Amino acid sequence: MVHYIWDDGKCTRDSNNTVVLKKCLYDEILNEIYYYYHIDEFILYGISQNPNKKGYVIVFNKSRYFENFCRDCGEKYTNAEYRWCKPCQIRYMKQNFINWTSKNEQIDKLIQKMQLNIEDYKDIIFEWIPYNQFTGIKDEDIFSLAKRKDGPLQCLYDEISNEIDYYFINKFTLYGISQNPDKKNYVMIFNQNQYLENFCKNCGEEYTNREYNWCKLCQKNFLKENFINRITGNEEIDNLILEMQFKINDHRDIIFEWIPYNQFYDIKKIGQGGFATVYSAKWKNGSLYWSKKEYIRDSNVTIALKCLSDSQNITKRFLNEVKAYSINKFINFDDSGEILKIYDMGSCGEASNIDETKIYGVIPYVAPKVLRKRPYTQAADIYSFGMIMYFLATGKQPFSDCAHDELLVLDICRGIRPKINEPEAPKCYIDLMKKCWDSNPINRLNVTEVEELIKQFYVNNDQFNEAEEYRLNNNDGINENNQSNTHPQAIYTSRLLNSFTDDLPIYTDGSECLDCIVTNKSKDD
Repeated sequence: MVHYIWDDGKCTRDSNNTVVLKKCLYDEILNEIYYYYHIDEFILYGISQNPNKKGYVIVFNKSRYFENFCRDCGEKYTNAEYRWCKPCQIRYMKQNFINWTSKNEQIDKLIQKMQLNIEDYKDIIFEWIPYNQFTGIKDEDIFSLAKRKDGPLQCLYDEISNEIDYYFINKFTLYGISQNPDKKNYVMIFNQNQYLENFCKNCGEEYTNREYNWCKLCQKNFLKENFINRITGNEEIDNLILEMQFKINDHRDIIFEWIPYNQFYDIKKIGQGGFATVYSAKWKNGSLYWSKKEYIRDSNVTIALKCLSDSQNITKRFLNEVKAYSINKFINFDDSGEILKIYDMGSCGEASNIDETKIYGVIPYVAPKVLRKRPYTQAADIYSFGMIMYFLATGKQPFSDCAHDELLVLDICRGIRPKINEPEAPKCYIDLMKKCWDSNPINRLNVTEVEELIKQFYVNNDQFNEAEEYRLNNNDGINENNQSNTHPQAIYTSRLLNSFTDDLPIYTDGSECLDCIVTNKSKDD
């Protein structure tokens, strides 16, 4: 090896160095030299030729060469840091195929395929593990090591491959596969700690929510098995409770249940509408909620009781209202009762009413489509939500300055909406409110769109600050003015509205231009 000596100003040679000679074909040698010469990991001394075989060889520094190239095959290490060579690893596993067998050709081919898919030195070598390798086996331990669709330790041949692929894709530590010699069942071997963190120990299915160890399947089975202990004696209510319980999708979902009335105490009346009275009360046991490993109860919580007048005879309308309330899981109640009042969005009527042609509600909160004798829909609820937004922004009930009669119904169907002073609320808030009460139901947002726009409010923080400043500067006497300006015939309790709506044209899909239709009819009258 020739190198330069600075002190002497000349080159000198180190003799008898151990080197590596790599044979190359003539056509390849130039490319190889250029390649290695420009890589810092290699020290390239030169080129030579075997005088007997006439083959060319490249001369490397030995220690540097074997830091990067496999001693067995001469190929560059797949991972030089750990001296790991993928081709050699695969060759070793192929040679070792004859040393093991599951005695099932399909299983053997599956294991071989998994072994040949290795990509990294950290990858676990999936293998056939003789059952006698396991010690201290208990039924629960075996089940915690193996997930099965057909019950404990059952796995069909045609499902094994898909299951294994799923576990590898989702980065579960899977050591291999075995077979119980007595029961002939195939068992997949997992890392136990990781398995128990991700799979339900009761049913073997993957947790619906891993963080909280919550299994939707087991929860539904538990509710189904224990339902017999909570029957009410009323078939329609029992069916409703069962239906609501089976809608559970998340560990945070409230478990809808039959609650004995003697569970309530400290009952106080806080509000009354046309067909219902609302009470505040304490619930002894409280609602069920999931706490990591089990359901527990939040005892002695304050709740609201809505008692419908004449509700001894249960109707479909009453049951539908119960379903509708259950959709809104997160409701905050104000001690003053004001928050409770705005939840009567025009859908409350006589509990015993079975006449679907009757329209009940509070006129300002009832959608034009419903006033024109069409059923309640999500679009109708969104319209009512727009009116709630108006109330929250202004502190005033919508249309509080006029009588709630057929003239107001006519105005609403013409597209008249409550007026709002722009500085009273942020522009983004007003824009959302107006989209919710659009005259054409097709133009209204759905629940998901409303939620997304509300989430974006934080971006418009300046608008909210300006609106709040305006409210503080103009708040003097607002409550007194609101009360003095409320029309004596403005009624905000639910009632039968048919006497105000009977003369309206019936809504059809082609009659979105409400102003034209209603105006023409009023002229004819």
